[in-house]
Amino acid sequence: MTVGVVVNPKSAKKGRKGKGLIRALDGAPGITTQILEDFSDLPPLLNDFAERKIDLIAISGGDGTVQAIQTILAEQKPFKTLPRLAILPHGTTNMTAADLGLRITNPDRVADMLARPDYLRRATAIKTRSTVKVSNLLDTPPQHGMFFGTGAIYHAVMLCQRDIHGLGLKGDMATGVTLAVALLKSLLSRSDPEDDPDKIDRGYPMTIKVDGAVKSAFEQLLFLVTTLEKLILGTRPFWNEGAAGTLKATAIAYPHPSLVRYLWPVMFGAANRRLPEPDFLSFTGTEIGLGLETNVVIDGEVFEPPSKGELQLTTGPEFEYLCG
Repeated sequence: MTVGVVVNPKSAKKGRKGKGLIRALDGAPGITTQILEDFSDLPPLLNDFAERKIDLIAISGGDGTVQAIQTILAEQKPFKTLPRLAILPHGTTNMTAADLGLRITNPDRVADMLARPDYLRRATAIKTRSTVKVSNLLDTPPQHGMFFGTGAIYHAVMLCQRDIHGLGLKGDMATGVTLAVALLKSLLSRSDPEDDPDKIDRGYPMTIKVDGAVKSAFEQLLFLVTTLEKLILGTRPFWNEGAAGTLKATAIAYPHPSLVRYLWPVMFGAANRRLPEPDFLSFTGTEIGLGLETNVVIDGEVFEPPSKGELQLTTGPEFEYLCG
């Protein structure tokens, strides 16, 4: 089994772990390593991997790096057969890696594993997961990620990048602090959202269609779609899962009964949890149409909604992830 390694040096701590992995792999046979200086370099890089018949791509970076690589593999199809992926949690945000990534993080141990083709060939710690394909973004081709969010999710990401990452906090810690600050504002502040641009507790007009039928046309606090089994802080904010599709979606309407009262059951409730509808909706589907004017987030990267028509969220191709 041949291995290609992509290291994003702009990930957390200036790519220190990824660079350490490249040093540990120096001279290892059957392994090609590449430093990713800019996302525009990805198409030729992946074309080169395809020509080398790479079987496994190890990705040292965050959610945005994984999303960019999956999008090119799915849309441009440089490989006849999709390579297996091994995700290393080396970015500022690593939600995808928390569910689908390698459990081993030490660069020397990872290098030892990647340099053993027989072990990689026999590996059984494999997860298979489809992407969320998002189409009709403004001036942007279809994207393939594992998590889509909008409304308060987009607002919270902007606040986190502006205020929390500058403090040196990353990953789940940064998310937890952002969530705590937002909750305090919701509890303590009675200000009008129009007068407080940092207040995420507000309504965002949306029309949600599931497999062609209107599911909701109310204002929403937030809306998310994912194929992951768990999200930030180990949360599982989805329920009412059925056989109708692999896209798991959850919407919280605005105004909501009580964000503080229902926060815990929404985030950590059992699979059969019961929450009042239509204030709290969770469902699965194969195709979701979304009419909105708010920016959206795909694996931590921000995109603009279409000027005309709806966003289309569908099930993308299945990838295999090495999780040993």
